[in-house]
Amino acid sequence: MTATRTTTQTCRIESSLVLSFLLLLALVTHTESYITFKTYIPPIRQRQWLTQLTGDICDSPTGSRLIDSAPEVLRGWSMSKDATVENAMAVESLFKRLVDESKAGERNVNPTTLDYNIILNLWVKSRGGVLASERCEQILTTMQKLHHDTNDFSIQPNLETFKSVLLSWKNSGVPFAAIRAQRVLEWMIQLYEAGENDVLPDSDCFDIVLQIWSRSDDPKAAYKAEQLLLTQDKLSQIVQSHKLRPTTMSFNAVLNAWAKKVSPEASHKYKKLVTLLSLMEHLYFEMGNTRVEPDRCTYNIVFCALAKGCSFETATRADKILRSIEYHYKNHEISWQPDAILFNAVIASWAHSDVTGAYRKAQSILDRQLNLYNHAGCQECRPDVIGFTSVLSSCASEPKKSEKAKAFNVALSNIQTLEKNPAFGKANHVTYGTMLKACARLLPAGSPERTKWTRHFFQKSCEAGMVGGMVLGRLREAASPEEYKELMQGYSKNFLPKEWTVNVQEKSGRRQPPSQKTLNTNSNSSNGAKR
Repeated sequence: MTATRTTTQTCRIESSLVLSFLLLLALVTHTESYITFKTYIPPIRQRQWLTQLTGDICDSPTGSRLIDSAPEVLRGWSMSKDATVENAMAVESLFKRLVDESKAGERNVNPTTLDYNIILNLWVKSRGGVLASERCEQILTTMQKLHHDTNDFSIQPNLETFKSVLLSWKNSGVPFAAIRAQRVLEWMIQLYEAGENDVLPDSDCFDIVLQIWSRSDDPKAAYKAEQLLLTQDKLSQIVQSHKLRPTTMSFNAVLNAWAKKVSPEASHKYKKLVTLLSLMEHLYFEMGNTRVEPDRCTYNIVFCALAKGCSFETATRADKILRSIEYHYKNHEISWQPDAILFNAVIASWAHSDVTGAYRKAQSILDRQLNLYNHAGCQECRPDVIGFTSVLSSCASEPKKSEKAKAFNVALSNIQTLEKNPAFGKANHVTYGTMLKACARLLPAGSPERTKWTRHFFQKSCEAGMVGGMVLGRLREAASPEEYKELMQGYSKNFLPKEWTVNVQEKSGRRQPPSQKTLNTNSNSSNGAKR
């Protein structure tokens, strides 16, 4: 019986080995099914398989049948999401092997434009920095030279080829990336004009370079981006190519470059931003060019830049632009809904302006936002705690003495509205800190009203677990030394109860006091020592 059981186990093992061999043979024979189709196999295992096959092909002798699987291996690499510099170099070795096979006359397996694009894409995704960018540019120039010398259109660089090189510079992270990317783009145009390559750049090519300029720290980046945008528009008119015309993304990149520019003449920067925005609005609303419809990103770039102007003029300009957005939305002239971020940015412009009556302007914007949300079906513009807090800040900054009482009442009304509407979010440490700032600056020192509201909002912040550094700083401004000591209940700034600070989202070096259990333990130990 034991012998029978042993024989049975041996048969099962042999059957298992045969099955494994057949499965392996199928995987090797039908490489495509393993490499190029989605399977349950983890990406790391697929990469290991591709690396092994690539090495096997490169090491195989001339004329080996293994070379026939090279195209599918390349397709497998093109679908790989985990590209590295080592992988890109391995695929380049595979390219060299294909060229050697063709030169030996065994078979015609010369790489094509599609094959070159695969390796370019690997370099782009490899995160290889300037090394990857330089290598991509070398491959591009090699392809163009081979095409020029042999008139072989199977290796002519196409639109994807040039885009890959531009993207490699975008991902390089080097200071001179914009200059090198623009040089590639200009060469692409020169080749087209000279008849050496029939590929014309599209708007994506220009957008890539414009985005690089928008991120650049070059002092002339904004000017370079604007000049490139004008070149794009002019070229699109000359060749009459719809695909080449500037898009919303093109304008946004130039706007971002100007918004980022550090200039002693700030008024010139703001004027340039408003001029570019006006051009977009003219092209879209009046000329019907849907490719350049201003979107939320467009207006947010402009509003955030204007908010940094901290003046009546920039706040007024932002308010006027926001009103135009509301008008176009109500008339169904834009394809998107204005959101809370846009309203918050304009409210912040008034809060930063420090002009008399700024709180009235900020409140007016919040009222319009509430009206748009409650009565115009604009769900995206639902007010949030940031907007309410910005209105509180504008109230607290009111400089005119005769307006201070009114400003405080507006602030009080807003924080009460926020507390009654959970959908707008919960008051945070900044909200309570700003309200205490309003108590300190808008209510007379030593007045019963100031004492009442200072105590009220500090206790509210304690109950909400929102006692952060800002709250304590503003509490010291609003309360007298005696009141501050009483409200702190014997705790210090760096030694607060956990329930007071549990919901604060800010960095702090404050220590938590020991728990009651720890205090009792220490007390007992101390008593024991005395006994």
